Parts: sequence; C-alpha cells; structure tokens
Amino acid sequence: MSNTMNTTTFNVAFSCKAPGLSFGEVIKVVGNSPSLGNNNLSRAVTLHTTPSTYPYYETAASLPLNATSFQSGSPELSISYQYALFTGGRFKRWETTPEPRRLDVVMPQDVQGMDLGDEEEDGSAPAGGNQIITVVVDVFSRPEEPRPTG
Repeated sequence: MSNTMNTTTFNVAFSCKAPGLSFGEVIKVVGNSPSLGNNNLSRAVTLHTTPSTYPYYETAASLPLNATSFQSGSPELSISYQYALFTGGRFKRWETTPEPRRLDVVMPQDVQGMDLGDEEEDGSAPAGGNQIITVVVDVFSRPEEPRPTG
C-alpha cells in the first residue's frame, strides 16, 4: 500500500488453484478497476504458472488498485472481480460462482501515512514492509472422477 497526494494504492496479487486445466487453457482475472480491465475481457489480466508453482496460477506482479472510498476515515478498497477461462485466445467460460467475487479491505490506522514502497537507507524494507494483499482461491477444478467399485 502506498500513499501519494490523497491517493492511496493497494497492491494486490491474484492467485488461484486450478488443477483441472488442459493444455492451452489460460486463466485471466477481470474486475471493476482500471488495473483489472474495467470489466472488459479484452483487457483482463493473464495469470501464469510454472512447473514448480502448478496448480497455482498468479499475476506476474501485484496490481496497483486505487482506494475506492475514505468513508470510514481510512482508505478503503472495494472491488468485484471474476476469473475467466480462455482457449486459443478466446473466451471459453466464467468460473462457476453465482456472483462476482468481492474484495473489501480497509487500511489499518497504524499503516496510514507510511510510504511503504521506499527502502530504508540500508536497502531494507521500512517497518511494516511493502504490504501486498494476496488473494488465493480455488477455481476451474475438475470434478472428482468416480472411483471404480467392486
């Protein structure tokens, strides 16, 4: 999270567990924020995996999401987002949740005003560290195969 001139940015990393994908299928996240494509699938953010992180897919870096409200006196972030499955660069289907997912965060009072993105003189992170919110969910899992009986 960082503060600059009345703008507070939350750094959010998206990650999901999706062991059921087939070769060539790609997961993207889209939501109601500019960093998440403003609900436009053509601007959705691609999640990546590697042999060592599979079956987890994640954004290549944390995404800067601006605070959406200051009603409580603290910066707040309230967004909706969904995961989408693509094949061959084309949208295939949404994740199977009845409603878009929600992320609601209020910045704690003891963190406000700190510049959490700068390093100390010795190169270390400032007290409190560079705070990144990581969202991890289970999506696009294949249903369990029926087990043979008898």
